[in-house]
Amino acid sequence: MLTDDRVEDVGVEIQDDKARITDPNTLITTDVFSAAKYTYHARPEEKFTIPNAWVLQFVNPKWSYNKDDWKTYKLNWKNINTADTWRSEVKKDLETDMAKWNDKIWLVNWLRTNELKGPEVVWFKYSNSTWHSKQPLRWADPKYGTPAPPQQQQTYIQHEVTGVDWWGIRDLNANLQSQIKALKEQPSEFMQQVKQFCDKGVNNDGKNLGDFVIKASHLSESQGVFVTMGGKLIKDIKTDIIQGIKFPALQSGKEYTNDPDEMEKEIQIASTYNFVPIFEKFPNVKRLMDKFTTGFQVCGDNERAAYVHLAMKFQEMIWVSWESSRSKIIPRGTLFEKLRKRNLEIKVTVGLGHAWGYYYNSIADSLERLTEEAKNQAYELAQDVAVKARVDLCRADIIVGEEGLIISELTLVPGLNWITKTPLDAHMPKLQAWHLYNNAQANL
Repeated sequence: MLTDDRVEDVGVEIQDDKARITDPNTLITTDVFSAAKYTYHARPEEKFTIPNAWVLQFVNPKWSYNKDDWKTYKLNWKNINTADTWRSEVKKDLETDMAKWNDKIWLVNWLRTNELKGPEVVWFKYSNSTWHSKQPLRWADPKYGTPAPPQQQQTYIQHEVTGVDWWGIRDLNANLQSQIKALKEQPSEFMQQVKQFCDKGVNNDGKNLGDFVIKASHLSESQGVFVTMGGKLIKDIKTDIIQGIKFPALQSGKEYTNDPDEMEKEIQIASTYNFVPIFEKFPNVKRLMDKFTTGFQVCGDNERAAYVHLAMKFQEMIWVSWESSRSKIIPRGTLFEKLRKRNLEIKVTVGLGHAWGYYYNSIADSLERLTEEAKNQAYELAQDVAVKARVDLCRADIIVGEEGLIISELTLVPGLNWITKTPLDAHMPKLQAWHLYNNAQANL
């Protein structure tokens, strides 16, 4: 338990029956003292105290655990009392369907269904490529084919070179100009959507024309994201992690077949490969991605819209090793979001339905922090999503939207460093105690 000034004073927090702040301008402070003091944090014991059995006092009374969806109760909880031991054990869980939570389109729909304030997405669509339609492992929805059992999914996930549409990337590289020409003559649904947001705005009100963000639904770390204001990119798109992908060339020097199904089989059965950087192997794809630098006119003619379309098509074909390897088996798509006015993001850890603490995403780049009241509101929002999901531990990433705080992402197995571990290590024994108690009760 932390005892220094990173642990907040006990005080009255926002209650559910009080109106939450909706004006984004009142949520943020740029006070230097606040920026220095409130960077990461773990809550004190007093925040959790409710009159009940000793182990249940750490449980939010609105929360209940869904044993059908979450299999963490099967972990060896005698070994889990820190962030590192928890992460090590939870990665052994092959039964929980964690993959879908990495899919931003699925998450947006789930948040809306549960009446939670999620990302301000204004359009989305899953890939309809042939490769995706033949990947039933990806879909946790029976209408796309019966999902494979967990062990078969793990076999696919753990194979070194699966999860990438190598044939599709090769075809894009070889036929880039003809694909651009075809899209110029017959614009895609995606391109028509770009034009609408450029001409009428994302709210169809003629305001903030050309202000929007385009991203792949399964990637993170800002890879390949188009941040567009007034129809132009306001920053270079990032491909630093994408560039790390390597093509599995055959050691014999022989090229793979031109048949997409056979090529995928050949790639998977080869025993060894000569790995070649993806942009070295596919230089036309690199030239395409290199176009998107600051000032690129997204709201231009059909040719420029076609470039963007093909860039997003390329991203739907890949996954990056920064992601959880479970990203191999989720659908890929593209979505448009409203352009954020603020980059502030608070990441709140929630255990047993209670907020355990937080850290901010860009502590070195900005003095922006939430006010104390807004921070409490972020806690409540994070707790709301954990209560609806009925998950024992998660991290809710919260940003500032047009009308207040909204949930950007729900992370189930977050990366760890000394800052991100602070709220986890402060309160992990509570989660351990609850599971040991709960499992003992079940065995009576």
